[in-house]
Amino acid sequence: MPGQSAILKIRAFNRYYTRVLGLLNHHILSSDVSLTEARILLEIKTIETCTAKKLIEKLEIDGGYLSRILKNFEKSELITRYALPADKRVSVIQLTESGTEKLSELEGKSNNQIEQLLHHLDKKKQDQVLAAMETIHTALSKNQGVVLRSYRQSDLSFIVNAHRDLYHREYGFNEKFVRYVADAVSTFAVQHDAKRENIWILEVDQQPKGVIAIVKESEDTAQLRWFLLDQSLRGKGYGHKLLDEAIQFCRSQGYEKVILWTVSDLKAARHMYKSKGFNLVEQHENGDWTSHVITEEKWEMTL
Repeated sequence: MPGQSAILKIRAFNRYYTRVLGLLNHHILSSDVSLTEARILLEIKTIETCTAKKLIEKLEIDGGYLSRILKNFEKSELITRYALPADKRVSVIQLTESGTEKLSELEGKSNNQIEQLLHHLDKKKQDQVLAAMETIHTALSKNQGVVLRSYRQSDLSFIVNAHRDLYHREYGFNEKFVRYVADAVSTFAVQHDAKRENIWILEVDQQPKGVIAIVKESEDTAQLRWFLLDQSLRGKGYGHKLLDEAIQFCRSQGYEKVILWTVSDLKAARHMYKSKGFNLVEQHENGDWTSHVITEEKWEMTL
């Protein structure tokens, strides 16, 4: 158990840091949005296939309170909702164009606030502050058992089964899609360039929870494939971690371009691709994988 001295020091630091960031104000950054509302907007942006249930679990917020905030967001045209194709009872929440603009405005003000906080420090002091923050984050993290590693043969069934479960549950994809994934994974397993291709597994407490892969499309072009993250880890930065690992690998192997195929329904993933520098270059309809026609999209990034 921590001693009384440690408890008092942490409480004092919390009070100090709260004052530094000005978070005691009900409305943050001279805007008409409260701190809680800003956090909800951010999570709607980052959580893939965002629902009220996911927001409650992620933010540990009262359901009734969240419902009132979401209704106000709808009234202000900051969000919109639509039913999942696979389960009409589940309402997916996404930002409207106005909601995205509002969040971008808040993020810009927040970035300026942090710049003002650090501008008087030299590079050495800034590094010390950031290192101290990382130490606190790592020491108190509930996910200390998180490991990103290269795949093993035993992971191949996880990749296929995880795609089956997630895409059927959230998007209504059928067994044709599963066979498509299984065939591609099997081909990779028996014939791949170990130097220029790889699969990474995100493991939590020795259990696979995420995956991403790079395969060689040509000598100059890599293809990003099988990017998937367990819903329990979404909105925590692990998707970005997987993407960054794959992109850095491509650069280290001398690829000039990375491509990927996705579908238009994957709103959060598409936003993440765009944030990394991918651009949408091609679209076509696919009626084989679901009971309705979906739009497949090709994205690419020049390295």
